[in-house]
This record gives sequence, structure tokens and C-alpha cells, in this order.
Amino acid sequence: MEDLKQILSSARLRARRARKFDALAQLRSEFLGKKGVLGQAMRQLGKLPPEERPKQGAAINAIKVKIEESLSKAH
Repeated sequence: MEDLKQILSSARLRARRARKFDALAQLRSEFLGKKGVLGQAMRQLGKLPPEERPKQGAAINAIKVKIEESLSKAH
């Protein structure tokens, strides 16, 4: 699974650099979409041992919230 901190850092950096609404929409899809980075991470939870799933799921959801905030601020 990709490092969640690296995903967050990349999303925040790219959101700050995005100048147009279309670019932000693409970033939203790339990171938050069903087939996006975090969607893939969520699908990987099933491969983890049951005791690790809640912790990883919570971490993914926390990163998702932070990325959504970054994208909202970039408008």
C-alpha cells in the first residue's frame, strides 16, 4: 500500500498549484474517486489481517478528509 503521508503531501502540493477548476476536478477524481488512489487503498484493506483493517481504514479516511479540505481551499 502506498504511503498515506506521501499521498497527502502530493495532493496538497498539486492542489496549491492547480489554477483552474478543471485541474481541481481532475485531482479530486485522481485522489478521491472510486478508481483513485484512496479508492485503491480502501480496496486493499481486505488483504490486511482483520485486526489491522480498522486502523488502516481510519487512516485512509483521515487522509481523505485532509485532501478534500486542501482541494476546497484551492478554489
